[in-house]
Amino acid sequence: MPLVTSFFFFLLFSPIFVVSESKEERKQLLCAACLAVVDEIEWEIEQVDPKKKIQVGSFRVDPDGHQKGSYQVPYAGSESHMTEVLEGICTKMNTYALSTDPDSGKKSYVRTSSRRGEAVTLSNISMSGEVSERLKHDCNSLVEEFEDDLMEVFKTKDSQPKDTICQRITGYCPSSRDEL
Repeated sequence: MPLVTSFFFFLLFSPIFVVSESKEERKQLLCAACLAVVDEIEWEIEQVDPKKKIQVGSFRVDPDGHQKGSYQVPYAGSESHMTEVLEGICTKMNTYALSTDPDSGKKSYVRTSSRRGEAVTLSNISMSGEVSERLKHDCNSLVEEFEDDLMEVFKTKDSQPKDTICQRITGYCPSSRDEL
């Protein structure tokens, strides 16, 4: 019996079985998660018919029975649309796997299925429940902490949302200058 107990403690406390990540790896994973979230948001916005409009503004009726102060804006990227998108965006993170560049060791998240049905080539990836749960957790944290910023960037139709959100707002990704 003491041999079994000793072996159990060896397995329990052995550094071989301890999963840990360095500070640098954690930064890479946060950056990768941010880029995946922004990519999914951009895709969701692109899927909306550009002709679709939503009425916003004041819905008050003047004494003559006319509605004043309301106007129409494109639905794609509107506050209503962004609220819908952000509520469901993290459920889409189960279509991603962790990829490690064999040369640099840099980690990123890649889609495991195509949005348009074409073939996807995957290499150097890790697909597991742990990877999926970590990405969903990071997505939820990002959306919760930066929801107002995400909405503002997409409402203003920023031309570089990945840079704006993942570098400047969250600080999760290094800028090009930082990588040099």
